[in-house]
Amino acid sequence: MYISAQLPLSLNPERSFDYDSVRAFGHALLSTYRNSNPFPHLVVDDCLPETVIRKVCARFPSKDELEQCFEQGYLGYRTRCASPYMCDSYISSFFNSLNSASMLQFLESLTGIKGLIPDPYFSNGGLIETRSGGFVEVHSDIGVHEILNLQP
Repeated sequence: MYISAQLPLSLNPERSFDYDSVRAFGHALLSTYRNSNPFPHLVVDDCLPETVIRKVCARFPSKDELEQCFEQGYLGYRTRCASPYMCDSYISSFFNSLNSASMLQFLESLTGIKGLIPDPYFSNGGLIETRSGGFVEVHSDIGVHEILNLQP
């Protein structure tokens, strides 16, 4: 099921989410999430302010600055990846907001799953761009988190 809604992102210096607002937002979408077929899921169009998306896109590292670039293979074709640690402070702060307690509250309220744990190390995570004509095969990055020693 597709909807159009926007997460309440406050563009303060920390670029953080308002704890109570995102929890309420997730709770309001819980029924839609749970009742989607063929399995619980939700696609939220326009969930971030366009100004934030434009700033993140404008700051995407150049090809020379990238951690990984895939031109062939099961991991992708015409795809590039960048760790938040390789990016400027705006993108790093944005990713830290996505790993925050407020975001976890949103996800827990949305899914009903308690005790979610973020990945503060961004192992196999970050910015990913797939250019026109590119793809990423369905795959699992890891079986056990190499630093946290947790299974996904």
